[in-house]
Amino acid sequence: MSVAGLYMFTIFNHEFASVPGMTTGRPGKAVLRQARRGAVVTTLLVGALFALPLGGMAVMFDFSLFGRGAMAIIVVTLGLLSYSRSAFGSYFRVRRRLAMEGALPWRLTAFLEDAHRLGVLRQSGTTYQFRHARLRDRLVTRAGNT
Repeated sequence: MSVAGLYMFTIFNHEFASVPGMTTGRPGKAVLRQARRGAVVTTLLVGALFALPLGGMAVMFDFSLFGRGAMAIIVVTLGLLSYSRSAFGSYFRVRRRLAMEGALPWRLTAFLEDAHRLGVLRQSGTTYQFRHARLRDRLVTRAGNT
């Protein structure tokens, strides 16, 4: 049964790593909330997909405490792997790294919403764009000089 789960995980990996199609066109926080929810549900499903057969094997073959612990670590690792390969996991990882390097503010969504409210950015579907091309070009030039 675990072989079937591993097979499904590899075959449908692109489904685990993408944002659901129904999120397109919805603004900011709602998209992130839906992508996070999808990543968590996928993580739980992958964990359950592997936990059930591995737990059944542990009970059926009367594994030791070490064997059961090793199986639990495998299940948790596969669940976290599916989370990190999801669209939200990738977004979270990149946003955190760029914020630690000082390239992005820590509260990115609040920053973008504030810039939109002040008229610096406009929102087109789920993306933000500079309202003024000259400001964008000036910021790109300044970033290239540093």
